[in-house]
Amino acid sequence: MLEQNTVSNTALVISIVGVIAGIILSIILYKCKTSNERFVEKCRKQGCMTQARVVKTKTFYKGAGYNEIASRGSKYFLIWEYTVNGKTYRKTTFEQAKDNWGGYDRSRTIYYSKRNPKKAAFAKSKNPAFGCLTGIVFAVAVMVIAVRLFP
Repeated sequence: MLEQNTVSNTALVISIVGVIAGIILSIILYKCKTSNERFVEKCRKQGCMTQARVVKTKTFYKGAGYNEIASRGSKYFLIWEYTVNGKTYRKTTFEQAKDNWGGYDRSRTIYYSKRNPKKAAFAKSKNPAFGCLTGIVFAVAVMVIAVRLFP
């Protein structure tokens, strides 16, 4: 009886450590910057930004039926054009519709490299759900493994 209780306590301790590690992992993933965020931040500091506009688009409709109306699930292949020091550059993106009417921005700020203006990126909004979800999945996985190994 005493041995069984000790084993369960081991699983409990491992589960608590897993939850704490999952919380720490969530915080780290939320605070870390992606390569895109670092690039955009560097370009902002250098003042390397300009307006880009859509010059060509192709729509991929969600559940394309007879009435192909762009909706929230639709995706767009967009070709953007921007000018740096009198020279025009192009960038392509593949994006999901931003609203229920299937719209997308026709003009947006683009950040480019000072040395190579052809290298450019748009600022993307951070997805906090990724960091939180990863931490939760990690914590649950540790708990399940602990319970399986130490019943």
